[in-house]
Amino acid sequence: NLQNQNHILEQMAQAIFKSWFVDFDGVTEFEDSELGNIPKGWSVEKLHDVCTLIQNGGTPKRTESTFWNNGTVNWYKTGELRDNFLLDSKEKITESGLKNSSAYLLPENTILFAIYAFPVVGRMGILTKQGCSNQAASGLIPKKEIGTYFLFLSLMFSRDFLGRIATGAAQQNISKAILQNHLIILPHLNLISKFNKKIEAIFEQIKNIQIQTNTLIKTRDALLPKL
Repeated sequence: NLQNQNHILEQMAQAIFKSWFVDFDGVTEFEDSELGNIPKGWSVEKLHDVCTLIQNGGTPKRTESTFWNNGTVNWYKTGELRDNFLLDSKEKITESGLKNSSAYLLPENTILFAIYAFPVVGRMGILTKQGCSNQAASGLIPKKEIGTYFLFLSLMFSRDFLGRIATGAAQQNISKAILQNHLIILPHLNLISKFNKKIEAIFEQIKNIQIQTNTLIKTRDALLPKL
């Protein structure tokens, strides 16, 4: 039931974004752009211009036990990215592993974006606490005025395009450079602010339901062996 609720909430968030920023409902004046007709006064920007940081992850040496044993730093693999909130990673690395690898510690509300291996490429996750990832993902920190949820949904509606780039590549990946130069439609900042305020409550509900679901799963997994 909780998963069904989340599915409905996710569809609501996507429908609102699509109405405002894909279908341009209510807009009467348009102008030409690199991405076709867009509302007058809006712009087309590269991803690196709407982020304060785009950073690939890394993997500490598996043969070095001090990088992994009793780790406390969340370290995510792309298989854990399911367009969801990232609550806790399956594997953790130590502070030593973080310092001695190309893994990069990212703050809460960073978007992790899978860049390797079709069809995983394009899947995302939102950090609920600081963490890092392997080299198959890029971390994107949006500028404050852009916001995590606007950027998250912008990338979701760009996924098919980025997927086509990946399938055309030799190894079905996209690079950090391709991601940085990816174009998105950017409305007026006051409209983004209005959207983020409207959508924030929906995403908070999604996160809370995901936390409840994970708690129930852990309880089930703990009880079943005893039964």
